[in-house]
Amino acid sequence: MTDHATIVRILSGRLKAGMEAELAEAERPAVAWISSLDGCFGAQLCQVKEEPGTFAIISRWRDQAALDAMVNHPEYRDRTALGMSLLDGPPTVRHYTSA
Repeated sequence: MTDHATIVRILSGRLKAGMEAELAEAERPAVAWISSLDGCFGAQLCQVKEEPGTFAIISRWRDQAALDAMVNHPEYRDRTALGMSLLDGPPTVRHYTSA
């Protein structure tokens, strides 16, 4: 097993006006759950410093199989639905792979 992430996933989005505190409360349990999954080296909720009102959930993954298991997990949508409802449009998801 590798000791570092081979994939970094960044899910980001712009919040509806005034929803920063609600997002933090809604997503904290989801981020903790993501962090606990096999193959996840950690996840965190961040505000984008250069873009007030924009957030990102950054997670680091052992491999594609672990990331796919999270996205396809039956609880994934339920655990993230409240936070996603606070967005002003769909999120952007990017995956960065180590070279």
